[in-house]
Amino acid sequence: MKCFLILVCCLTLFLMASAGAQQILTLRDFLSKVEKNNPEILAGRKQVASKEAMRKAAGAWEDPMGMFGIERMPTTYPAPGSSSILVEDELYAKNLGITQKLPFFGTLRQRKKIAGQETLEAEFGFRQTRLEKRAEAKKAYWEWARLQKDRQLLERAFLIWGKLVSLTQVAYSKAEGAHHEYLRAQVELVKLEAEKLEISEALKKTAAWMAYLAGENLSAESLLAEPTPRETERPWPADSALVRAVENNPQIKIFAAMEQKVRFEKNLAAKGYFPDLELSLYRDQQIDHFRPSRLMNVYGGQVSFRLPFFFWTTRSKEVQGKSLEMKRISSLKKNMENEVRAEVQMLLAEIDRLDKQVRIYKEALLPRAQLLVEEGQTAYTVGRLSFPDFSEAQLEQIELERKYYTLLADYWKVRAELEKMVGTN
Repeated sequence: MKCFLILVCCLTLFLMASAGAQQILTLRDFLSKVEKNNPEILAGRKQVASKEAMRKAAGAWEDPMGMFGIERMPTTYPAPGSSSILVEDELYAKNLGITQKLPFFGTLRQRKKIAGQETLEAEFGFRQTRLEKRAEAKKAYWEWARLQKDRQLLERAFLIWGKLVSLTQVAYSKAEGAHHEYLRAQVELVKLEAEKLEISEALKKTAAWMAYLAGENLSAESLLAEPTPRETERPWPADSALVRAVENNPQIKIFAAMEQKVRFEKNLAAKGYFPDLELSLYRDQQIDHFRPSRLMNVYGGQVSFRLPFFFWTTRSKEVQGKSLEMKRISSLKKNMENEVRAEVQMLLAEIDRLDKQVRIYKEALLPRAQLLVEEGQTAYTVGRLSFPDFSEAQLEQIELERKYYTLLADYWKVRAELEKMVGTN
């Protein structure tokens, strides 16, 4: 019975620990939610599908026009056997016909090309939206991870200052310590409390932003971020990054598609110099109810065409306008390429700066701070160092760790921005 009770207690404690443990939301899972549920990404997919459907319909012929009519035609004719007597009669006619517009050679192909470029614009716009949302999601995630780590470090500092407040209060009450040391410890403790509140508010705001990006309620307050990667390296050489950016950046691709679309629109406008044709086929059936022998069926066809007499005031101006539009878009595309190159170079420079600072903290400052804390702990244990002096080394280590994780988060945020500009993950 005693063993059974012990087993039940152990199982209860295990279940309580499992229920209280916080789950980890990995970056991969978060990005998967963003890709699946973000409203802007979903809207971009729908727009691409819409443009693709319109592209397929762009090269179709216009529907033929049907025609049906009834005519009543009063008529007079000489009576049989007499040239002076006229007979009044009524003829009826039924008209049936069909008309099909025949566009000039190559017109439909140009329209289909224009719709194809509009589809490409939608695809590159969707890619730009997707890259932007992924970059925002990564920056929000790394900020979320930094704030969680900062909160943990502040908890450590808060415990140390709490002990210092207790020690200085006891020393002051025994007239063994100065009053200003006790007050300073209290002030630092209150400052840490205020900073903890700021971080809690920042975590709430970041969690709300992550929920917006993911398109669902994440309950981020009950989740933990995975550890921030501590290995930093330059993603690409400068020349390779610039080449990738010019080749893959969706904003540049959008301008390229716009330029090509205007070129096709210019070719379509030039088709206006030539006439479109309309082919019509018809049948007229005339009926005389009094003399059925006079039934007549008339068949015929005709070709109509538009005469481009005023092309110098319409089509020529449209072609000229499209030529100027091509030059404008080409200049905007060149300006975007220069802007992307400059942005990539600045991001690479920032990555280099952050990488060097992270390495200084990881390889020099943090190991020395840890060594200082270990030596201080040994000296405090044997009574050669006071607790306030030992606490100073611990607090210095905590501050260095806070700066280190801030630099590390900034590094991965800049990496996310660079991936967006280069146009690839």
